[in-house]
Amino acid sequence: MTDSAPRRTPPWKVVVDESISTPELQRFRAFAGRKGLEVSEWLLVKERHRGIPDPEIVRGLLDATTLLVTKDRPLHNTVLSKGLRSYHVDAETITGKPLPGIDVLPELPFAKKDYPLRGDYAPTSTPLRSLLLPESDKRLKRLMTARRRIRNHFGGLANLDQVAVTASWRPLGAQCLIGVRIQVSSLVGLEAILASESYVAESLPSEDRGRAALCHALTLVLQLLLHSSKVVVYYDQEKITAPRAAAGPPAPGGFDSFFEKLRGCFEHLTLVPVAKGRHLEALRSKLEQLVKSKSNEIQAGCLRDQMKKVTQP
Repeated sequence: MTDSAPRRTPPWKVVVDESISTPELQRFRAFAGRKGLEVSEWLLVKERHRGIPDPEIVRGLLDATTLLVTKDRPLHNTVLSKGLRSYHVDAETITGKPLPGIDVLPELPFAKKDYPLRGDYAPTSTPLRSLLLPESDKRLKRLMTARRRIRNHFGGLANLDQVAVTASWRPLGAQCLIGVRIQVSSLVGLEAILASESYVAESLPSEDRGRAALCHALTLVLQLLLHSSKVVVYYDQEKITAPRAAAGPPAPGGFDSFFEKLRGCFEHLTLVPVAKGRHLEALRSKLEQLVKSKSNEIQAGCLRDQMKKVTQP
């Protein structure tokens, strides 16, 4: 492990980012002892400010008396660029130097000025979400990465404006290929981003495919914990029929029932049929491309299993 010699300073308040695991923290404690770093306090972000966005860490937790410990490379370089102190921990090294080739985080405005730091920044979840999370570690990690990217791009979920979801499907041999793209915009003038896209192959009868596409769209929003924002689902009216009118409860155990369960988790949800538009055309083009090629972007679907978990008595 290599590092430049630490400057003389009063004892440090060490801010430990949520990205740091317990073994990594133990490694850094040993490192600090060898380097003679005096520590006055260990602040574990996961215990004191769970889910805090990176810009809020920089704005509210760091100053000339602090030392950040993180695995987040852009955050590490950002802190150093401001003249503050940070140590980056990876599998082999611990360094307080800037990491080459890693951009710093952009300066972000805040929707709410001068509010105190909170103990918990994690968005409100819903009981159904735990039933909808992927079982694969790889998929779960990809989902967590997407959540962190959205949160950090906008400086926290409080800065989100609209979550625009586009959904459609195409035949894929005996199966169907469901496509969902999620575009997120901000309240504070930041550029909107394509926050997530998902393409899953499902073995479903033709009469279930449209409703299944809507269910997959709502499931992805719930998995990303974006359901408390203003959500608009633009669905391809050539492939998906309008959701059923609320004239009594749907038949239990089917995709109508699944859809109603999912819809009940949203605070502000609007469903809009569309026949054209930039985002729909982009989704249609991607679906057509994927059905003609063997791509690792296509994932095996699990909507039936999720539906059973959610709709079973």
